[in-house]
Parts: sequence; structure tokens; C-alpha cells
Amino acid sequence: GRANLRLSGFPEVAIYMCHVQQYLLSFKVKEGYQSMSGRHLMSVVMRGHGKPVKQTNRSQFIINCGKKPIPHGTHTNAMSEQERKPIEPKYYWIEEVENVERYRPGGYHPINIDDIFSSGRYQIVHKLGYGSYSTVWLARDHHNDCFVALKVIAAQFSASNTESRILKILEHQRSTNPDGPGKQYVPKQLDEFFIDGPNGRHLCLVSEPAGCSISVAKDVSDNWIFPLPIARAIAAKVILGLQFIHSSGVVHGDLHAGNILLSLLPAITHLSTDEMYEKFDGIDKYPIKRRDGEPLDETAPSHAILPLGSAVACEDTTSADIQIISIVDFGEAYTTDEARHYSHTPQHLQPPESLLNRGPLTQAADIWTLACTLVYLFQVHDLFSYYGHKGHDNDAFVAHMVSTLGKPSEEWWKTWERRLDFFNAAGPKSDEKNDDDDDDDDDQSRFLHRRIDLRTKEELDQLPEEERETLVQMLKGMLTFDPTQRSTIQDIISSDWMSQYGIPAIEASQSIDHNFL
Repeated sequence: GRANLRLSGFPEVAIYMCHVQQYLLSFKVKEGYQSMSGRHLMSVVMRGHGKPVKQTNRSQFIINCGKKPIPHGTHTNAMSEQERKPIEPKYYWIEEVENVERYRPGGYHPINIDDIFSSGRYQIVHKLGYGSYSTVWLARDHHNDCFVALKVIAAQFSASNTESRILKILEHQRSTNPDGPGKQYVPKQLDEFFIDGPNGRHLCLVSEPAGCSISVAKDVSDNWIFPLPIARAIAAKVILGLQFIHSSGVVHGDLHAGNILLSLLPAITHLSTDEMYEKFDGIDKYPIKRRDGEPLDETAPSHAILPLGSAVACEDTTSADIQIISIVDFGEAYTTDEARHYSHTPQHLQPPESLLNRGPLTQAADIWTLACTLVYLFQVHDLFSYYGHKGHDNDAFVAHMVSTLGKPSEEWWKTWERRLDFFNAAGPKSDEKNDDDDDDDDDQSRFLHRRIDLRTKEELDQLPEEERETLVQMLKGMLTFDPTQRSTIQDIISSDWMSQYGIPAIEASQSIDHNFL
């Protein structure tokens, strides 16, 4: 970025950015944010917050890895109180890999290329990704002669991890209802086992490997827009996948673009390990070094490994890349008979009932985050932006939602205690209306129309007016403030957009077994 600024005739800005980077690096160490990306850290510093917010890291690529997205399965869980505490750096910082300071008792298991697990069955051949509570590796399954994803959970999270339990519930639903729709968009758990190491006992989950996340595909893009046929097919597949999850009595709890992965298997299925290395330009690894100059102990691996370079820019995404869309990371999932009152989903994706602590979070919470994710899929930006808002003031963020979507129902409005801190008694005045807006159109429709219309910024393929109308109507039902009045997944499946555009897009991509219809 600094090089581009210098070449573009802005050397002063480039020098300034260099100073900013130096400050951020020192801030990381001083405040204990060693694991945070520069872009994420900048947002924290600029807002003046003392605590990090979840955000996808540019290097994050792929699979059900754990807390928030990162390469393979970068997904997110909230950091524990122990993780938030500043720690004295033990190792030199390495960009674009997991936080090496987490190689300590209770943290990551140290893994090196060619390590063998489960009595010789799985051999590590590359890294797929990492999250704040796990690392994910590409391994060769010598029993079945295929590649698999091996998710190794940090020791402190392994004993209490519920992901395996949820995946077994989903697998039971898959076996009892083999013709049920959407099951192909939720990856199977192939195996699980424990390993004991210098940092503790670690749960290992084995599944099919997937490609980069929707977030990463946008992150490495030049225009941040998926081709319209691709966006339609991805959206419809995610909706069907969530239908399978909800029909199993499960709440995903962390559904966002970082936990929706593109296909990887078509690119590597028939490759040997050596051919895989050739295709993806080998392995990039950097030695881990201690700051005190002492040799490494057994708690850390010898090298930090960059994740497999499987990311594809969204504008370059083809039907082959979306043959199988995978909804991953069930580390925050729970069943509908469990009372969950908190969410670790990024603030700008959480529904109002989560931000305001209004009762247990149900499957309706997934519907809200799905709506936010669909808008992000079809256009450039998130539906709601947390920049410029008080990151940890949930009422302020709800006010942001009300300002953009319009006043909620009177019953919901009157029960919001802090509404008068942000609005007068009459409620919000729409600042989204233009002179040529239809007076009969409600504020929410007007705003959603405008967000979807942002596709035209780069003169890309536009949503036809008829489709835009059906998409907006579907989203309106999903973005109702009262969760009891919000659309269910079955309502979305039955929507005009799904029947007229979503299902046909899946059929056109030739990526679905038509028996489900």
C-alpha cells in the first residue's frame, strides 16, 4: 500500500502510513493485542476503545477453525478474559499467521509439516487456517487416500467444546432424513480424537477441506462484488443450508460471511501431495524465534506456516468454486431447547434482541444475521457499519439500526428504555429519503433498495427491478426488530425471490442434486 502511494505521487501519505504502522506495532505489544491484524487494530485505536472487536483478517482463508474468520475456517469465538489480558511477548511477531504467543500451556498445539496423528492415519501437509481458539490443517488421510481438514482446538477450549456434539446432532438429522434439503451445504464430521501435547489435551475434529470464505474472497478482490449469477447461487445455497440446520433443532449462533466457505476439493481431489505443493507454490514458513535469544522449548513449533494460498477474488469466482458451499464453525452453536442469552457474533451483525439483552436468542437471531450476510453478498459493504459508532455501546448501535431501517413497531419502541437518548418522542426522522422517492414506500424498503443498488457503482451487472423488489421484500421480513414477528427459514424458502431467482440460480450452477426438489 505504501509503495502504491509513493508511485501515485503521495510520498507524504506513504511516510505517514509508515509511522502509523510503527505506532500500531508498538501498540500491539504495549496493550496486549499481538494477535490483531493492522486493519482491525487501526479501527480499535481510531475509536479509542480498549477492547478489540471481531473482524476478518486479510490472511484468513477458510474452514471451521474457531473464533472469527481467518484462513481456512477462520471463524470467530469471543476471546476469553485470559486472552484479553496483556502478556509479555515471548516471541518475535510474524505477520499473516496465528498469534504465536498462544503457543503456551492451554493454547495451541505445536504442529509441524509431516507430523502424524491418530496412529499414523493423518499426516500434516499444509495449513488451512486458524482462529483464536484453533488451528486448521490440511492432512492426508492414509486410510482413505484423500485430503481432509484437521481442526486442532486449543487446550483450554477442548474440554468444554460443544462443536462435536452439535455436528453429531446434524449428522443424525442427515441420516434420518437423507432426502432433506440443504444437508450438502453443512460439512460432515468424518472423525474426532484427542491428542496430548506440551500445552495440554486437544480435541481434533476431521472434516472435508473447503476453500476460502466469502469474506476473504471479498478481501482479496479489486471491486468486492460477486458476479450476479454467483451471488444468487451462493445466497440460495446458504438459505438451504440454514434450513437444514434449523430443521435439526440447532441455532448456528455465528452465521456470517467468514463462516461460509467456497469449494476447495475440485482443485485438489485428484492430486498427490507433491502435485498439491506444485499447484499452490509449496509452503511458506518462517522460523519462530524467542525475543530473549533462548532456544525454543517444546510448547512452540519450529516454524510458523502461512495458510494455503487458495483464496479466489469474488469477481473471479466461477460455478466450480461454488459447487459446494459450506456453512462451518459450529463452536457457538446450540440447540433450540438451550437458553442462550449472549452472542459472540460481531456487533454489526447481532440482532437487536442480542444487543439489548431481550430474552434468550432463538433461531430468529440466525435469520437477522443471514439477512445482513445476504446484503453483504450482493453488494460492496455491510448492511450496518460499526465505524463511527460507539463500538461497545449497544444502545447506540441499535439507534444506528433504527436510523437506517426506520422506526420499529410501537410495542417494541416503547419498551426500549434508552430510545430518548437518541431520538425525540416521535421517533426517528428518515434521512434516507430523496425527492424522487415514492411517498407510499416505507423507509425500510427505501433504505434496502439503496443498499442493493450500490452494485451499480462500478457499472457491474445490476439486479433487475423485478428481482430487487422480491429481494427487498424477503429481507424486510428478516429484519423485523421483534424476533417473534421475524420471518422463519421456511418463510424465506417459500419467498418469491427463492422460487424465481434463488433455486433457478442453483440449477444453473449445476451444483445441486435435483432430488431435493
